[in-house]
Amino acid sequence: HFWRLQEINQLYAEFELEKLEAELKHHKRLYFEQPILSVLDIFKDKQSHKYTVILGDPGSGKSSFLQYLALDWVENTLDKKDINLPIPLLIELRTYARNHDEGLCKNFLEFYHQGPGCFFHLNQQKLHKQLKAGNALVMFDGLDEVFDPRKREDVITAIHRFTNEYPNVQVIVTSRVIGYKPQLLRD
Repeated sequence: HFWRLQEINQLYAEFELEKLEAELKHHKRLYFEQPILSVLDIFKDKQSHKYTVILGDPGSGKSSFLQYLALDWVENTLDKKDINLPIPLLIELRTYARNHDEGLCKNFLEFYHQGPGCFFHLNQQKLHKQLKAGNALVMFDGLDEVFDPRKREDVITAIHRFTNEYPNVQVIVTSRVIGYKPQLLRD
């Protein structure tokens, strides 16, 4: 694109293509020199990856990965391998948004306490204590499945509020690439 603009004299002189090309090569080299990590290893390092957004095409395995994390927790706690693992809380955002719109819940804790469409119900006070202690992995699945842009922004605001109230909780959000606005969650 830069070369095309340069050919039709639409590129300002301050852009030096050779310099940009060298910088691109440098970043590519750095990227490919990084060690390959398993996605599971990334989430085990809670301090480095406290807030994560997983982007992918439909059917790429975003929801399946979150379900795997929840099932892995069950397997490890039932077998008594590690009873101190953070509790996984999987929230399907389209279900939460529908319940919220219908007045069935005001926030994510109420959703887990009494919301219809929730996989299981948890005591709100006990859950609040677990979250305050940072003993949870909260997975917000399907941000892109909240189709109305205003409702999606409301859900993002609710996620912001949640992370402010429970700053020690590890959070994962999934979305399709299309329609995702990185700045809203990056802040």
